[in-house]
Amino acid sequence: MAVPACRDGWITQSPSEQILAALPPSTVARLETRPGAYIHKGEVLMRVRPTPRDAEKVRDRLEATVEISDSRTMQQDVDFALRQLVDVALRALSAAINDPTIAAEVVLRLGSVLRVLLTTESPSLSVCGAEDRVLQRPWILSADEYIEHAFEQIRQAGPTQLHVASTLARVLRMLVEHVRSAGRPEHIPALQHQLDMLVDAIEAQPGLHPEDVRRFRAVARSATDPAEHRIQ
Repeated sequence: MAVPACRDGWITQSPSEQILAALPPSTVARLETRPGAYIHKGEVLMRVRPTPRDAEKVRDRLEATVEISDSRTMQQDVDFALRQLVDVALRALSAAINDPTIAAEVVLRLGSVLRVLLTTESPSLSVCGAEDRVLQRPWILSADEYIEHAFEQIRQAGPTQLHVASTLARVLRMLVEHVRSAGRPEHIPALQHQLDMLVDAIEAQPGLHPEDVRRFRAVARSATDPAEHRIQ
């Protein structure tokens, strides 16, 4: 049984407890969206199997459990917070504004958000309720997707601004060490991938002085950051 969306808008809440409570026993619901996603009226909101005997009543109850709003909110949508920060950085990097200091500060703030996000238990893709009720949530964002959403567009826009690129390299390296020390090494490959692509972009950027590229490579790759001064 398919449950359609009753209107166009942003998914702002989809409480698992309420969805499970609206299901008959021994029923599986698959949520075909997530908080932070946009859905169109009539698009499938969730699918239910097996089809309940009182299908229309169950469909109405399930439809009422998911909140669809005109505006996106951060209530159950961390990705929206990341998106707003990234938008500030992209505006700062634009030719019209050209404020790399603001862009670098956004990168630092994103590092603060990711330090918490990457060491917090990720939501389960499948939630079980009483009497064999199951909710599947295959569209929930993964940690790797949060890393990509936080850094990819800034990485793509920032190679001409070595100050921003160096800040991003330092934040990525900090996060690698943070997740390693927190016992979450599964996040290292995605962070390292962003760092590797950043280094490739800087090395391929025309017009940069070789000494600037060498210094950036030291920030991104060396065991000791060039900003760390040796104590005699």
